[in-house]
Amino acid sequence: MRFRGAVEIDLKVNAETSKIVLNTVDLQLYDVSVTIPGGEEVFVPVSQSRDSTNQRATFAFPNTFAVGVSLKLFIVFEGQLSGNLIGYYEGTWEHGSEKKIYTVTQFAATAARRAFPCWDEPALKATFVMSMISDSNSVNIFNTLAVSEEPYAEADDVYGLLKGASRHEWKITRFEASPLMSTYLVAYANGQFEYIESSFTSPISGKTRPIRVYAAPSSIHQAKYCLEVTAKVLPVYEEVFDIEYPLSKLDTLVIQDLDVAAMENWGLITGRGSRYLLDPDASDLQQKQAIVSTVFHEVAHMWVFPEWKLDSAFIATHVGRAMRIDDRLSSHPVEVDCPDANKINQAS
Repeated sequence: MRFRGAVEIDLKVNAETSKIVLNTVDLQLYDVSVTIPGGEEVFVPVSQSRDSTNQRATFAFPNTFAVGVSLKLFIVFEGQLSGNLIGYYEGTWEHGSEKKIYTVTQFAATAARRAFPCWDEPALKATFVMSMISDSNSVNIFNTLAVSEEPYAEADDVYGLLKGASRHEWKITRFEASPLMSTYLVAYANGQFEYIESSFTSPISGKTRPIRVYAAPSSIHQAKYCLEVTAKVLPVYEEVFDIEYPLSKLDTLVIQDLDVAAMENWGLITGRGSRYLLDPDASDLQQKQAIVSTVFHEVAHMWVFPEWKLDSAFIATHVGRAMRIDDRLSSHPVEVDCPDANKINQAS
């Protein structure tokens, strides 16, 4: 129930420094080093300290890095899979008499630092290139499309990520680079998922992109309606906002172990079965509406199922609730200063 990984982070020095400070929580960090692209010298920190309150690690180097220099920071890390539905955690489903385990991420608002060392602040954005090493019989999913998948053996294990692992047949799945984005939108998962697939064609560019819904084998047959409405709303969004969907695919992973109803990870939405699954043999309008509400979000309701009069239902469903919350003594402005990342959820 442990995971291992390695990060290579491209940095640019904006102010002369001999220290590098980043976010990390509950991770063991090894083999920290810095190189300058094009150079042969490897810089190793002389000390490493932790600030548990601010969830940061500081690496002090014997030399000073000049302004404008590009750096590559390398760190091997290891952690325990979380059991509290935050960071990188384990979930389960029943498969006959067997219990199947899968792993998934939930990084909002500042929990990516629990899965890999990073600059885990929403204002600090980066592109992400991911490779996942896993059991060959499992499925790997990331924000972007997989570009390759091949066997992975100890001979390929440059960073020692398989050290101490049980003897499985392993594989490595490599994914496209993501667009520039915040860490809380990064998402990945691994498990014996199954999927159903469709596609949509952009009315702006004419490009056709794949859409998939992943779920446990026992419930994948209930994901058809979710797939249908996802394919229906994407071209509507493009026409309404005049913005083309920016990624090469859109996946939805339906799981039971999730602390929120759904999370809008870019290209890999995660959501609870209660908000995404529909018995194909039942005609349940209320459940259909719950699925549409979750998948489409409020802005697209009136363009897709006008006979439901959801623009009117918005008043009863949302305006009244918003006014009740606003009437509390604890209500606050929409925009508030939040210098402490630990208080983000309190302000939301």
